Amino acid sequence: MIVIGAAGGAVGIEGQFRVHDDGLGYSVAVEEANRVFQMIEGQSHRFAGAFLLPAGSFWADLGALTLDRCLAIKSKWCVSVQAMIMRAGQMGTVSEEQGKRLWMNLGRRKWRTREPLDDLVVPEHPKFLGRSIELLVQNNIVDPLDIPRRLAVAARDVEELAGLPVGYLGASGPSIRLLREENGPHVVPFEREAE
Repeated sequence: MIVIGAAGGAVGIEGQFRVHDDGLGYSVAVEEANRVFQMIEGQSHRFAGAFLLPAGSFWADLGALTLDRCLAIKSKWCVSVQAMIMRAGQMGTVSEEQGKRLWMNLGRRKWRTREPLDDLVVPEHPKFLGRSIELLVQNNIVDPLDIPRRLAVAARDVEELAGLPVGYLGASGPSIRLLREENGPHVVPFEREAE
């Protein structure tokens, strides 16, 4: 990395600090943050691939990796053809060259933003999570109002993710309520610290 610092004229002691803090320090921090983000994103993609497309059963269904074969099993696995190509790459079952060809052919078919069967594949509705929450509430193990707090997730979001009816966890209105006063906003004054 080459660093050139300039501050429009003479650079004093404070200017030297600013050049290195804002320039070099920021560049190094952003570069490191990007590296960490890419690592986490890669791990997340591998986890999702392994979770949605377990190697043994997915490969047994797929056989030969072609776009048409991926399309043929898309409704069974409920994942995109693109996810299948990525998973095959993670599993090492396709060479880099084969992967490039698949991606090029996918683009030629104009499947990058919309694939065939996208409208026909019915999304899954969770059952186990909702039933688990219902059992916890019915057996008085957990108060329904306490579940969103323990999960640190809004009640409406938990209800939606778990397939529970709206209001089951006490969420009857929007997740965030805005309070309005008749004469404008209420400002809470803070005491000034004694100097």
